Amino acid sequence: MVVRGRRWSRRRGGAVAFLLVLLAVQTMSSASSRWVDGVRIPAGYRLVARHHPGTGVWHLVLRRSHPGEVLNVGVLQRTSPNALRVILSNGRVAGPAPRTERTSSMCRRVDCLVAVNGDFFTDAGAPVGGVVDGGEPVRSPNPSRSQFVIGPTGKPRVGPLQMAITLTSTYSGVPTGLFKRTPTSQTKTTPIDGLNVIRGSDDIVVYTPRYGPTTETKKGTELIARIVSPAGPLHTGVDTTVQLISQRTGGSSIPADGVVLSGQGDGAATLAALWRDVRTGVATAQATLRVNADPAAVESVGGKPVLVRDGKRVTSSRSIRAPRTMIGWTASGDVLMVTADGRGNAAGLTVVEAADLMRALGAVYALNLDGGGSTTFVLGGRVVNHPANSGYRERGVAVSVAIVPK
Repeated sequence: MVVRGRRWSRRRGGAVAFLLVLLAVQTMSSASSRWVDGVRIPAGYRLVARHHPGTGVWHLVLRRSHPGEVLNVGVLQRTSPNALRVILSNGRVAGPAPRTERTSSMCRRVDCLVAVNGDFFTDAGAPVGGVVDGGEPVRSPNPSRSQFVIGPTGKPRVGPLQMAITLTSTYSGVPTGLFKRTPTSQTKTTPIDGLNVIRGSDDIVVYTPRYGPTTETKKGTELIARIVSPAGPLHTGVDTTVQLISQRTGGSSIPADGVVLSGQGDGAATLAALWRDVRTGVATAQATLRVNADPAAVESVGGKPVLVRDGKRVTSSRSIRAPRTMIGWTASGDVLMVTADGRGNAAGLTVVEAADLMRALGAVYALNLDGGGSTTFVLGGRVVNHPANSGYRERGVAVSVAIVPK
């Protein structure tokens, strides 16, 4: 009987142990899938702070011990009356120093609720990828990079952004003799190679006031144009009537109410021929400038690489652990803006780990933004993460992404 009792006790003890293990597994599973304010808390992380800066806007701070990590997560819920906006440093692509601006400064300029740093930038302080701000095309995209895009309906997208730019001129007739002209008219469309980017060989680039005070070019042919209608800056998908008023050879001042068409090589020859036709009356001085974006974009910022697509990790990029900034959205359409600290108070993440983290947070799409010393999370104008610079000091960047009141 004693032996049987011991056997029964051992069996009962084993069953209890099994139930305890099962309960622990279920508890861990439940904890790892716990959602807070539209964010799934990943396994191994704990929620240490939570703020509510605006309607439909949340800020969560998550910590992990092994290896150490600190996450700042901004949430813009799909139903929020607030909006996402791309903010350009100092309001321009180029121009005099300083060409970069701190994310906290950009945030305060637009009275933002939450902001993170955006795209990588060149040595000259210009964003590497494209920028669209409030429907205004600010910089044409880089074909080698992806873009985070907010469309007219507010729906986010990640992937390539095509920007087709054209100038259409009207020819009132073709001279057939010294004083004769055919009465027919026709249009001629000239493709433009870029907007507010460095002009390449044989290219035509359009420069707007968002580039800076001048085109910063040397030589070539440049046509100065005033915007006739609609008044104000260019907008994607809108025909803008411009008036060609003069020709220069480079480094032209960009009129506050106009644009500069700048050509080099074959592009310079094309613009010179157009100006000659305008001067001789073959072509009208008014032309139509149009910028089409595909997909349609109200806000857009560049980044690399795409981390998550359709809920699956799509990058295998090899990298060291470093501070990271990511942007994405959940299946319900809530936008996530995430920073992970590193190089000091935290271990940082590899690109692959960044992708897995965004999936664990609930993102079905995600894009990697600039990281390292640029990684900055701002709450109401105040930096709340630890930038990976000496003394945790914030550094200037070219562009930021902010949640702003509408």
